[in-house]
Amino acid sequence: MLKDFVQLSPGDTVIQNGANSAVGQAVHQLCRAWGINSIGIVRDRPEIAELKQMLQCLGATEILTETEIRTSDIFKSGKLKKPRLAFNCVGGKSATEVSRHLTTAA
Repeated sequence: MLKDFVQLSPGDTVIQNGANSAVGQAVHQLCRAWGINSIGIVRDRPEIAELKQMLQCLGATEILTETEIRTSDIFKSGKLKKPRLAFNCVGGKSATEVSRHLTTAA
């Protein structure tokens, strides 16, 4: 999937919801191996700090909750490039939020 829709280069960014799913975890690992930044979105939960740490150990560049992504300035601050690719495995408002952050640049 990472190579099917857009040509990604080291330093590019991918965003996904359901980042703690088995597929989401694999995406983080592949992104790390290929030098691609991966932003993962997860649902709010009591043990969020532990989940974020685990996903970052697997390779996620940044993990945000569905609430945090709505107010995050991670892309405006220049910390990361806007994502060139998004993966949705949740749907609804989460999918809308993920797609809102995609770059419009070619």
